Amino acid sequence: MGTYRAQELRWADLPGLAGFIVMACAVYGAVLAGWRSPRLVLYVAVKLPLLFLGTTSLVAGFNWMTAGILGSGLSFKQTVFAVFAAMTISAGF
Repeated sequence: MGTYRAQELRWADLPGLAGFIVMACAVYGAVLAGWRSPRLVLYVAVKLPLLFLGTTSLVAGFNWMTAGILGSGLSFKQTVFAVFAAMTISAGF
């Protein structure tokens, strides 16, 4: 993705961030459940990315509302990208 300034953020870049989160969480879930059974591997590989994307979306909305209340001047787009970029970085480790 690269380094962006606020005016260079494009909504078209968000699916790439979300896609990486889904891929990393699916692999992590599959490895985490691999000791038990193949059915559990599939279940956790689907469930964990959904859980992370849902949590990330809720946190992005909460952070946007909090930023507005505190008067930080961050737009909805900036807040969403900050939260998704942070989750992408943490999912990669």
